[in-house]
Amino acid sequence: MALNGPVESFDDQIGNRQTKGRNVLDTSTIVDRKIKADIDITKSPQPTGFTHRIGLYEVLNKKGDVKDPLTGEIVTAENPNYANVVLSTSKKIELETSALNQGQLSNSGTYLLDSGKLYAPYMTTFDSQQHSSATYFAYKEANLDRSSHIISLGTNRFGLEDSPSAVAKGDFNDITISMKFNFAEPPFAV
Repeated sequence: MALNGPVESFDDQIGNRQTKGRNVLDTSTIVDRKIKADIDITKSPQPTGFTHRIGLYEVLNKKGDVKDPLTGEIVTAENPNYANVVLSTSKKIELETSALNQGQLSNSGTYLLDSGKLYAPYMTTFDSQQHSSATYFAYKEANLDRSSHIISLGTNRFGLEDSPSAVAKGDFNDITISMKFNFAEPPFAV
Protein backbone atom coordinates (compact mmCIF):
# COMPACT_ATOMS: atom_id res chain seq x y z
CA MET A 1 0.00 0.00 0.00
CA ALA A 2 1.40 3.42 -0.92
CA LEU A 3 0.66 6.64 0.94
CA ASN A 4 0.18 9.93 -0.87
CA GLY A 5 2.45 12.18 1.15
CA PRO A 6 3.52 12.39 4.78
CA VAL A 7 1.30 11.17 7.60
CA GLU A 8 0.56 13.81 10.21
CA SER A 9 1.44 12.90 13.77
CA PHE A 10 -1.19 13.27 16.46
CA ASP A 11 0.55 16.41 17.77
CA ASP A 12 0.69 17.91 14.24
CA GLN A 13 -2.99 17.20 13.72
CA ILE A 14 -3.91 19.11 16.90
CA GLY A 15 -1.48 21.93 15.99
CA ASN A 16 -2.74 22.26 12.41
CA ARG A 17 -4.49 25.63 12.92
CA GLN A 18 -1.40 27.09 14.60
CA THR A 19 0.44 26.94 11.28
CA LYS A 20 -2.39 29.06 9.88
CA GLY A 21 -1.83 31.82 12.44
CA ARG A 22 -4.37 30.71 15.07
CA ASN A 23 -3.36 30.22 18.69
CA VAL A 24 -5.64 27.25 19.27
CA LEU A 25 -5.40 23.54 19.90
CA ASP A 26 -7.64 21.80 17.40
CA THR A 27 -9.15 18.47 18.44
CA SER A 28 -12.21 18.99 16.22
CA THR A 29 -11.34 16.16 13.81
CA ILE A 30 -10.96 13.61 16.61
CA VAL A 31 -14.26 12.04 17.52
CA ASP A 32 -15.47 10.83 20.91
CA ARG A 33 -12.14 10.38 22.68
CA LYS A 34 -10.39 11.66 25.76
CA ILE A 35 -7.04 13.22 24.94
CA LYS A 36 -4.17 13.20 27.39
CA ALA A 37 -2.23 16.50 27.38
CA ASP A 38 1.25 16.43 28.91
CA ILE A 39 2.12 20.09 29.62
CA ASP A 40 5.54 21.62 30.25
CA ILE A 41 5.94 25.23 31.42
CA THR A 42 9.10 27.31 31.28
CA LYS A 43 9.52 30.61 33.11
CA SER A 44 11.83 33.24 31.60
CA PRO A 45 15.29 33.54 33.14
CA GLN A 46 14.68 37.32 33.33
CA PRO A 47 12.53 38.45 36.29
CA THR A 48 9.25 40.02 35.18
CA GLY A 49 7.78 40.97 38.56
CA PHE A 50 4.71 38.80 37.99
CA THR A 51 3.49 35.37 38.96
CA HIS A 52 1.07 33.68 36.61
CA ARG A 53 -1.92 31.42 36.33
CA ILE A 54 -2.15 30.01 32.85
CA GLY A 55 -4.64 27.69 31.29
CA LEU A 56 -6.68 26.46 28.38
CA TYR A 57 -10.33 27.15 27.71
CA GLU A 58 -12.81 25.89 25.14
CA VAL A 59 -13.64 28.16 22.21
CA LEU A 60 -16.42 27.60 19.68
CA ASN A 61 -14.55 28.65 16.54
CA LYS A 62 -11.26 30.07 15.25
CA LYS A 63 -12.43 33.61 16.12
CA GLY A 64 -12.47 32.66 19.82
CA ASP A 65 -16.20 32.91 20.51
CA VAL A 66 -17.30 31.35 23.81
CA LYS A 67 -20.67 30.37 25.23
CA ASP A 68 -21.82 32.11 28.40
CA PRO A 69 -22.67 29.26 30.84
CA LEU A 70 -25.32 31.40 32.57
CA THR A 71 -27.23 32.86 29.63
CA GLY A 72 -26.32 30.45 26.83
CA GLU A 73 -25.42 33.44 24.62
CA ILE A 74 -22.42 33.46 22.31
CA VAL A 75 -19.80 36.01 23.43
CA THR A 76 -17.21 37.28 20.94
CA ALA A 77 -13.61 38.23 21.77
CA GLU A 78 -14.49 41.91 21.26
CA ASN A 79 -17.19 41.78 23.93
CA PRO A 80 -16.19 43.61 27.17
CA ASN A 81 -17.64 40.68 29.15
CA TYR A 82 -15.38 38.10 27.42
CA ALA A 83 -12.90 37.76 30.30
CA ASN A 84 -15.68 37.29 32.86
CA VAL A 85 -17.30 34.55 30.77
CA VAL A 86 -14.03 32.69 30.17
CA LEU A 87 -12.90 32.87 33.78
CA SER A 88 -16.31 31.84 35.15
CA THR A 89 -16.61 28.71 33.04
CA SER A 90 -15.80 25.34 34.54
CA LYS A 91 -14.64 24.08 31.13
CA LYS A 92 -11.05 25.18 31.51
CA ILE A 93 -7.71 23.85 32.72
CA GLU A 94 -5.74 26.07 35.10
CA LEU A 95 -2.02 25.77 35.83
CA GLU A 96 -0.21 27.63 38.62
CA THR A 97 3.33 28.85 38.01
CA SER A 98 4.01 30.50 41.38
CA ALA A 99 6.34 27.68 42.45
CA LEU A 100 8.53 28.10 39.35
CA ASN A 101 11.88 29.87 39.67
CA GLN A 102 13.25 32.10 36.92
CA GLY A 103 14.53 29.99 34.01
CA GLN A 104 12.98 26.81 35.40
CA LEU A 105 11.26 24.19 33.25
CA SER A 106 8.55 22.21 34.98
CA ASN A 107 6.22 19.46 33.94
CA SER A 108 2.89 20.68 35.27
CA GLY A 109 1.30 17.28 34.83
CA THR A 110 -1.09 15.47 32.57
CA TYR A 111 -4.60 16.75 31.88
CA LEU A 112 -7.58 15.34 30.01
CA LEU A 113 -9.21 17.20 27.14
CA ASP A 114 -12.42 16.28 25.35
CA SER A 115 -11.99 15.67 21.64
CA GLY A 116 -14.04 17.43 18.99
CA LYS A 117 -13.27 20.88 20.39
CA LEU A 118 -10.96 23.89 20.06
CA TYR A 119 -8.95 25.13 23.02
CA ALA A 120 -7.13 28.45 23.44
CA PRO A 121 -4.53 29.49 26.05
CA TYR A 122 -4.89 32.38 28.49
CA MET A 123 -2.75 33.92 31.26
CA THR A 124 -3.60 35.89 34.39
CA THR A 125 -0.78 37.90 35.95
CA PHE A 126 -0.40 38.67 39.66
CA ASP A 127 1.75 41.35 41.29
CA SER A 128 4.06 40.77 44.28
CA GLN A 129 1.09 40.99 46.69
CA GLN A 130 -0.75 38.37 44.61
CA HIS A 131 -3.34 40.85 43.35
CA SER A 132 -4.60 40.08 39.87
CA SER A 133 -3.08 42.54 37.40
CA ALA A 134 -4.51 41.47 34.04
CA THR A 135 -5.77 38.49 32.09
CA TYR A 136 -4.53 38.02 28.53
CA PHE A 137 -6.03 35.82 25.85
CA ALA A 138 -4.88 34.29 22.56
CA TYR A 139 -7.13 36.83 20.79
CA LYS A 140 -5.82 40.41 20.95
CA GLU A 141 -9.41 41.72 20.59
CA ALA A 142 -10.13 40.21 24.02
CA ASN A 143 -7.19 41.93 25.73
CA LEU A 144 -7.80 45.29 27.39
CA ASP A 145 -4.80 46.82 25.58
CA ARG A 146 -5.88 45.20 22.26
CA SER A 147 -2.39 43.82 21.67
CA SER A 148 -1.05 40.28 21.30
CA HIS A 149 0.19 38.60 24.44
CA ILE A 150 0.13 34.95 23.27
CA ILE A 151 1.67 33.61 20.07
CA SER A 152 2.37 30.19 18.61
CA LEU A 153 6.06 29.27 18.76
CA GLY A 154 5.54 26.07 16.77
CA THR A 155 3.37 23.02 17.01
CA ASN A 156 1.57 23.03 20.37
CA ARG A 157 4.03 25.52 21.87
CA PHE A 158 2.98 29.01 22.95
CA GLY A 159 4.93 32.06 24.11
CA LEU A 160 3.32 34.48 26.54
CA GLU A 161 4.14 38.15 27.10
CA ASP A 162 3.03 39.28 30.57
CA SER A 163 3.63 43.05 30.37
CA PRO A 164 1.02 45.57 29.22
CA SER A 165 1.57 46.74 25.64
CA ALA A 166 3.09 50.06 26.72
CA VAL A 167 6.01 48.31 28.45
CA ALA A 168 5.98 44.91 26.71
CA LYS A 169 9.33 43.62 25.49
CA GLY A 170 7.61 41.67 22.74
CA ASP A 171 9.82 38.62 23.18
CA PHE A 172 6.93 36.33 24.20
CA ASN A 173 9.17 34.30 26.51
CA ASP A 174 7.96 35.35 29.96
CA ILE A 175 6.22 31.97 30.07
CA THR A 176 6.33 29.25 27.43
CA ILE A 177 3.95 26.31 27.31
CA SER A 178 4.74 23.11 25.39
CA MET A 179 2.26 20.28 25.01
CA LYS A 180 2.36 16.70 23.80
CA PHE A 181 -0.81 14.74 23.19
CA ASN A 182 -1.88 11.13 23.23
CA PHE A 183 -5.11 9.21 23.50
CA ALA A 184 -6.10 8.61 27.12
CA GLU A 185 -7.08 5.10 26.08
CA PRO A 186 -6.27 3.21 22.87
CA PRO A 187 -8.32 4.50 19.90
CA PHE A 188 -9.31 0.95 18.96
CA ALA A 189 -10.23 -2.28 20.70
CA VAL A 190 -7.15 -4.12 21.95
